[in-house]
Parts: sequence; structure tokens; C-alpha cells
Amino acid sequence: MQKHVISLGFEGLGDRLECLSYCLSIALKQNRILRVNWHDRMWGDSFYRYFALVGVPYETKVEFEGRSVSPAVWSALGDRHAENWVYDFNHEKLDDRTEDIIVHPGVGYRQYNFPQLAQHLRVIVPVPFERHESVVHLRGTDRHEQSADLKDLSETAGPSAVVSDDPRLVEEWMRLSPDSVVLSSGRADLRPFHSLTEDPFERNCRVIGDWLTVALAQRAYTNNEKSLFFQTARFLGTPEMLLQEPDVEKSKSISYLIR
Repeated sequence: MQKHVISLGFEGLGDRLECLSYCLSIALKQNRILRVNWHDRMWGDSFYRYFALVGVPYETKVEFEGRSVSPAVWSALGDRHAENWVYDFNHEKLDDRTEDIIVHPGVGYRQYNFPQLAQHLRVIVPVPFERHESVVHLRGTDRHEQSADLKDLSETAGPSAVVSDDPRLVEEWMRLSPDSVVLSSGRADLRPFHSLTEDPFERNCRVIGDWLTVALAQRAYTNNEKSLFFQTARFLGTPEMLLQEPDVEKSKSISYLIR
């Protein structure tokens, strides 16, 4: 029976894409079928509603019965998400595992190859994004206190298009750079922009749209260089590839199962 690697999603889009990149590399190196499951409480929807995988065998469902699994805890969980319990697990390198099914929990250890990921990942859902010469990404919410000095950043970037998850940072930025344009939608309260809707599809499309805006900008700046959202957007090799129509026939010809 063909072996599998499962990429579970957790936390933000940048973390999800890094973990997916790790699992994609394992799938290609070990000739495994890839399964992506982002049905956790944060994303709350199917990965395959927003993205397509091309040039790599994948499935949308994996049978666990009678098969060896690593880490062993997922023998009982299957490919269900552990949610916050996942932080209590021992996260180890998975490259050398030989079990039938390898599960990456979406947190902890990962390696990533952004150019490789760009070759195999496509955005297939129409999302709201704009191309701008200069874009500023303001990372806030749980990292609000880690923000770099916005005055220095505004002087470097100048008037720009702004995407953010934190209305407080946007308000501060607009005081410093009133000619900037805010692209992220939401109200100027203390809640993150992306949590202002309870509809996961609308929320996820907004996140992907902001991410593409950063990815395709001629110049991009951020108040937090450690932001994985910003890093994945800027370092994914050739972001334009993400917008190409997936070659369905080519994908079928090299996939063991698409369903």
C-alpha cells in the first residue's frame, strides 16, 4: 500500500505554508502521497477549497486502520486536529520516519523550501487583492508589543498600501502617513481585522488576499521581520506562479488519486 504524509494546519497562514512545504518535501523525497487537512478551529475549512496541488500525488482522505503511524498519538486521533493539545506533544524531525503514515501537527519542527512550494501550489479561489508598488504589512494582535518603531518605518516606506491584522497599528500608521491607503477591511476597534467576520470562507479569502498583495508588491515592508506571513509572501520564489491556472490533466497523470 502507498505511504502517506499528512500536513495538519494550525496557527497563521505563514506557519501553515511552512509546514506544508516540509510535508511536500517529504512526499517528494519518499514517494509518499500528500494529504493536507486545515479543518482546525482557526482555518475552519478545506484547504482544497482555496488551493490546488500540482505535480505531486495527493489525496483528500487517508485510511488509518491497520497501518503504522508516526507520531504514534495519531494512531488514535487519525488525521483529526489536536487543537491546543498539540502544544503538549513532543515535536520531532520526521524526515527519517518509515511508518505507513507520517503526520505533521502544524506546529513545532519544520524545514521549508519556498521555491519548491511555489512550483506545486496554486491559489484557485478568487480573492480580493490589489497590486501596489509599495506595501506595508503591520503585524500585530499577539505580537503587537514586538512591533518596530512605526515612525522610522513610515519614513522609509513613504505612503503605501497597508495590510494588517491589527486596527491599532493601522490607526497609528495613518497618523504618521496619512496619504497611505488601508486595504485590510474592518472596524477600528481592538479586534483583529481578520476575526471581524464569523464566516470562515470570507475570512480566509481576506487573509489570502492580503498575503498576495504583499507577495506581488514591487516593494514591501513590515514592522516585524519575524512575521511568517510576510516571509512566506516575499520568499516564495515566483509568486506569480501561484495565480496560474492549475494544469488539471498534468496533475491527474502523476497523481495516484484525486478526489
